[in-house]
Formats: sequence, C-alpha cells, structure tokens
Amino acid sequence: MNFLKSTVLCFLFSCTNVSALEVDFEVDPLLFFLDGYSVHLGFSGDSSRLEIGYFGLEADEEFHDNKNYYLEIEGVGIKYDYTFKDYYGFFIGWEINHANATITHTPTQTVFKRKVTTTAPRIGYRFMLSKSFVLTTTLAYDILVDEGDAVKVDQETYKNDSGQFFPSVHVGYRF
Repeated sequence: MNFLKSTVLCFLFSCTNVSALEVDFEVDPLLFFLDGYSVHLGFSGDSSRLEIGYFGLEADEEFHDNKNYYLEIEGVGIKYDYTFKDYYGFFIGWEINHANATITHTPTQTVFKRKVTTTAPRIGYRFMLSKSFVLTTTLAYDILVDEGDAVKVDQETYKNDSGQFFPSVHVGYRF
C-alpha cells in the first residue's frame, strides 16, 4: 500500500510545474460546525493543483442514516485538479481518501474499527475574494472502494453508501 501511495504522489507531483509552484491553505468551515474539521494544503502550477487534506468528523445516526450507530472518522485525502491554465475559475479533478473509522453500536457500546477508502471525480469553481483570499466550491461523487468487514450487531447492520454526492465549500489563503 505504501508503494501505491508513493506512486500516486509522484505522478501527481509530476503533473505540476514545479518552477511556478504556489502554495495555499484551505479549511472547510461547515465541518467545524458539525463537530469535525477539514484542513488542506494545496500546491498549484500552470494548469494543475495538488491538495493534501486532513479531516475528521463525529456523527450520530441523523447524519449517516444508520439507526443505533455512532461514527467517528479521521483521515487523509489527496486531490488533483486540472485548472485550465488559471488558479481561479472552473476546474475538474479526482480525489482519493483514506480514513480510520470507529463505529459504535450505541445500545450495546460494541466498537468496530475499520479502514475506509473512497475515490471521487470532482468539479469545482474557485472564486477570488481578494488578492490572496479564495472561496472554493466543489461537488464530488464519492465512490466506496473498501470499507473492511461488515459491521453488524444482532440484526442491525451499519451500511455505507456505495456512492454519494459530496458538496463542499472551502475558504482559503493563497501565499
């Protein structure tokens, strides 16, 4: 798995013009309101951007539609975007996310630990709010690649969606 991660990183970095590399930092403020966090460091070149993110969330059944289960996730993601020669404006891309999930069956307090991997095509638009401040909107379609063993207590099974739309809004600063 480490070889795969290294290969993906090398490929993504090779797509970025290192001589014109610029750095930005973004957060997803909506996750902070949902007892979570999402921070991202981006590297952009002439027509592409590579982003490495760190995220986490605690969610009850109202968020994930699995009755009697509580979810805690923490993970990392890598995103590559083609920006059509301009940092601001429309972009298309792809992302890979890997998270450690702790799923608790609330009536019995049975705890399951799983590793979850998703991948997603994405589109977005980056708005310039000032010379350095940006607002980035994206829509991804997360595809479940691996979720580990089934989580089941009695007749209650925790189910992940095999695919789902995931909108996000990031605010950031470009150095």
